Amino acid sequence: MKRLPIDTAQKEKLGFPVPTRVWLRDKKYYEIVKNAFSSGIATKFFNTKELIQLLDDHYNGKWDNSRKIWTIYTFIVWYNIYFKELN
Repeated sequence: MKRLPIDTAQKEKLGFPVPTRVWLRDKKYYEIVKNAFSSGIATKFFNTKELIQLLDDHYNGKWDNSRKIWTIYTFIVWYNIYFKELN
């Protein structure tokens, strides 16, 4: 039977990093998020002008806003899936 080398077997767990920072600087994903940030659902909960500015600053490399953007985007998608039909 084959075994992992001891260094590999005892290595600290790293998790699974998701490259949202990179994805949000890609034109395709920028447009998807921008559309969500401009939606009626976003308007219901957020100042969409500020959301777009946050996204633009990230896209243009001014700031790394990926964590904030991803959190807000996932909320909008979640709300759209579970509550859109209730309104």
